[in-house]
Parts: sequence; structure tokens; C-alpha cells
Amino acid sequence: MKNNNDILVQVNNLKKYFPIRRGFFSKISGHVKAVNDVSFDLYRGETLGLVGESGCGKTTVGRLILRLLDATEGTITFEGRDLSQLDKRAMRKIRREMQVIFQDPYSSLNPRMTVGNMLTEALKVHKIVPKIDVQKEVHRLMDIVGLPRAHASRYPHEFSGGQRQRIGIARALSVRPKLIICDEAVSALDVSIQAQVINLLRELQKEFGLTYLFIAHDLSVVEYISDRVIVMYLGKIMEIADAAELYKNTLHPYSEALLSAVPIPDPGKKSNRIVLKGDIPSPANPPSGCAFHPRCQVAMMDEGIQEECAGKIPELISGSNKHFVACHQRTP
Repeated sequence: MKNNNDILVQVNNLKKYFPIRRGFFSKISGHVKAVNDVSFDLYRGETLGLVGESGCGKTTVGRLILRLLDATEGTITFEGRDLSQLDKRAMRKIRREMQVIFQDPYSSLNPRMTVGNMLTEALKVHKIVPKIDVQKEVHRLMDIVGLPRAHASRYPHEFSGGQRQRIGIARALSVRPKLIICDEAVSALDVSIQAQVINLLRELQKEFGLTYLFIAHDLSVVEYISDRVIVMYLGKIMEIADAAELYKNTLHPYSEALLSAVPIPDPGKKSNRIVLKGDIPSPANPPSGCAFHPRCQVAMMDEGIQEECAGKIPELISGSNKHFVACHQRTP
């Protein structure tokens, strides 16, 4: 049973609106509501999956937690400290404890620096180890992620995609963080390499007691690595549940549609694919009520249901098994 002491990150009523500027004087004519009133807890030592279609706001949530972006409204607390109230000096200390692994393992690495120099820089800036032990620590990090020590003198272009992502993982580990945000960390890799990197992340979590926010769109990967899963759509949370519970007892119609698109590795088994009609609405002008109702297969069945879903924003309601869902027609 989790309690408040187990919470590492607490997100409350988080919003991020990007201004739309038009005309010669760049007047604000509206806002893109990338994240629109999101709340959740991230517990120590767990892997929380964050999934949804492209443009749903999941990457923006990760960047807001890291304070790479400032929130429009809402609060983010890390170990009880409100990150929005911290100045640059205080935030610099916190950044040691929160790291990120980016989607593109090449563009996130400095092409002019060797692997050894990249790792050395982080160790020296944050004074992780005494200067005399820096080289030893670089070699230790390379051993941990499965790279030969001799490769410390190489540049990023001399590595494969999987090796570059291992460098990104080593760089994140170098400052000994508590939280790592994996932003589509394996989506740019081949399937076989994905498995290697995911298994490495799981081993590192056990060894160092890490907490992951795992942002992805591949639901089969999320099922394998996550303890709990959040499903987002158009800046809002649709469903939160334990991974096993979500995949076994899916409640929200949007989650059902996402899961129906996961390939089944059995040619003899037929999938019941749910094809959503229409395009994703613009986050600059989201629908009234439930954001998903214009594409919802349940709302389309009855005019009365559609009116209810269009007229009121559904609350995120929890059931007895901590299965949260935001839907007028489905209850946990």
C-alpha cells in the first residue's frame, strides 16, 4: 500500500498553454492547450508509462516536470519541494536528481565531444567524485551500460543508434539521479535493440533504485516495462491504472482503440481493430465536454449520450482497485 512518503513527484492541475501570435505586431490571437489540467503522482522506484497519440501533450508533461518549460498553471512538487518556487541556483541542485533520455540518441549528443569528455563534464560540474577519480568513474559508467572502455575516446558519429542511446543512459546516470524521464527512449531503435535497451533500463532500476516516467506510443513496450500507465488525449488524462489492470480491463473507449491497434504476434489470431473516425481536434480549439467525444465509438451510438459527453467535462474517478477513468459512460 502506497502512502505520501512514497511519492517522489506530485503533479497537480498542470496546464501549459502556448500563445498563437499573428499579424505584424505578433498579437496573441489564441492559445494551444498542450497540457490541460493534468494531475498524477509518481511513486519512488516505479515505472510510470505515459502513452497517447502524437500531439497529446505527453512530451510536454515531461519537459514541465524537468522545468525545461514553465507551467502556465498548476504545481509540480519533487520530494515535497514546489519546483515553480525555486530560483536558478536551487533548481541547479535539483537537476542532479532529475535527468532525461531523449528520443534521438544522435542529436542529443554533442558531435564535437568524445564520450569520455561528455561524461567527464557532468562529473566535474556537479562534483560527483574527486578529480582524481573522474576517469575511473567514466570507465565505471561505460561498464554499467555495456560499452567498452576504449570507446571513451570516440565521437558520437562512430557509434550505432543503440550504442548512442547507451551513451545517453550513461550520461543520465553520471549525476546519480533519482528520477529519469525516458522521452520515447527506444522508438528510434530497431526492435532487437529496443529489447536490449529496455532490459538495461530495468536492470539499472533494480540496481540503483531509479524512478522512471516512460513516455512512449508503443503500447507493447509500455506494457512490458511499466508498473502503472497513464493514457492521455488532447492534453488531458483519460485513464490511469496498473499496467496489468489496464491491459486486462480497459475502460475508456480511447484506451480500447489504442490497444486494438497493437499488433498480435500470432498470424492465426484475428484482431478486433477499432478504427477511429475523423482527425484529432486542434489543441488550440478543443471540443467542449469530453475532449474525445467527437471520435468516440460509444458517444456516436446514441444522440443523448453524445449530448451528455459534449456538455460536461468528465472527472477522473477512481475505483476500488485504483483504476481511474474520465468517462461519463464508463465507471471503474
